[in-house]
Amino acid sequence: MNDELLSNIARYHAYTQDWLQRFNSVATPNRVSGYDSSGLVTVTVGPQIRFLELYVADDWERGLSAPSVSAAVTEAARAAERAAASETASAMVEESVLDHLQEMRPEDYPATPINMNAALPLDYRTNPSLDQILDEVLTLVETGTESGSHGNIVANCQELGDAVTVILSPDGVLIDCHIAAGWASGRTGGTLSWAVNEAVAEASGRLSRFTAAGRSRSAADRIAADAIVSISKLGQ
Repeated sequence: MNDELLSNIARYHAYTQDWLQRFNSVATPNRVSGYDSSGLVTVTVGPQIRFLELYVADDWERGLSAPSVSAAVTEAARAAERAAASETASAMVEESVLDHLQEMRPEDYPATPINMNAALPLDYRTNPSLDQILDEVLTLVETGTESGSHGNIVANCQELGDAVTVILSPDGVLIDCHIAAGWASGRTGGTLSWAVNEAVAEASGRLSRFTAAGRSRSAADRIAADAIVSISKLGQ
């Protein structure tokens, strides 16, 4: 029974790896822009909807107030993300990727052994309990995020302190932006753009350091490795 379960885990692992590879093979747009409702704020995103840059029109105060400019930046970011998602979805349809993904089945894959040396992290627990594994599976299902990965990054423009603050997701997506109304009032759009872009650059630098530290391993792979070790010990 253990051998059958291990084979099923290996098949599912091979299936998920191939599924992700096919999904990620879709050419995502290099640059897509979105706008706030006033049309005075533009956010441009790149592949995987990572924030690239902000542009605020110099005459932004003709349509926006200082207290509302932060929300306008966030609104433009969401619009850019929707535009990028729409382009990616269209590409998936044109390239028939969705059809291929829907046709894929775990049982069609061979029980290829998982490379444990590649799958295990440096701080791997040598004796995970089944309760621990179950908890991590539930967490993965509920959150859809990588267990143990770093969280959102909060950063500000170094020269301005708390006057301009941004929050980036672990994937480099702009989640929120705060521009102090008192500081923004009377400033040019170029100055606002520079301050936000500087804050994002600071946050992106921190994200790069996390990535370089080796936090790219997926929670699904680690849980699979945990399960294999635990199941293997049942028969000992």
